[in-house]
Amino acid sequence: MNYELVVEKDKKTLVNRHGQLVEDKFTKLITAPTGIHARVNVGLSEAMEYGSLKVSASVTLECDQNEPTINKAGELAFYKALELMKDGFSIYGVEAGPNGK
Repeated sequence: MNYELVVEKDKKTLVNRHGQLVEDKFTKLITAPTGIHARVNVGLSEAMEYGSLKVSASVTLECDQNEPTINKAGELAFYKALELMKDGFSIYGVEAGPNGK
C-alpha cells in the first residue's frame, strides 16, 4: 500500500514524494492475513503550459482477490491518486489541474 507523487517544471523534478498508505480504508482491503492478494495500481498524470509543468501520481494497493474488493481498491486508488495530483498542482500554486478539476 504505497504512493508516489512527482512534480516537474521544465523537466526538472521539484517534488518526489513517496510513502506508505496506512489508513483503515486501505488496510481493510485485506481480510485474510495469509494467502495470495491482488495488487491494484492507478497512475495519473497531467501537464499544462505545453508540458512545462507536469504532475504525476501513482497509488498501489493490495487487496483480497475477489471482484468486489478489487473494484473497491481501484476506486480508492483512483481517488487517492486524484487527491495527490491536486496536492501536486497546489505545491506549484495552481489551485486545481488544468481542466479545473
